[in-house]
Amino acid sequence: MTVRARPLRRLRLNHKNPDALDGPDNGDSGDNAGHGRADAGALSVELAIILPVILLGFVGLIMLAGRTVQAETEVVSAAQEAARAATFHTRFADAKARADATAAANLQTAGLSCGSGGPQVRTTTSVGEADLEPGVTVTVTVTCTADLRDVAHLGVGRTQTFTATAHEVVDTYRSSP
Repeated sequence: MTVRARPLRRLRLNHKNPDALDGPDNGDSGDNAGHGRADAGALSVELAIILPVILLGFVGLIMLAGRTVQAETEVVSAAQEAARAATFHTRFADAKARADATAAANLQTAGLSCGSGGPQVRTTTSVGEADLEPGVTVTVTVTCTADLRDVAHLGVGRTQTFTATAHEVVDTYRSSP
């Protein structure tokens, strides 16, 4: 005696193509009988359209982060160099002028545009505006409103302000003028 297995699910004929069966075996759940093949490549087309937009967005965010970090790093470097340059002078006025010039030159060399007024440099010392003697701390604060037009299309403003402060001590063993 031969035992025949019964089918587990009942299959229906597809009305558009009588040779094809609708059901779980051919990828159609049965709820949309005859409509499963019309959108067979839609996911591929949607992915081909949306994926470049998403990738472009990620590349833009990476560009924005890179420009921001670069600008911030350059302002910090300019403040450090300006504070160090100021410690080489004994008169406060000379130290302040040297700090201003060094900060502006460093930012210009780095290619960072700080707007029409250039960077704002504030120089202070632990002894006010008196002459700089060994052991005096010089503090330089550099503020730069950087031009970010190259990444402005990403929804950020055209400018961003960066501020950095550096402290240097006048060398204890420096010779007197």
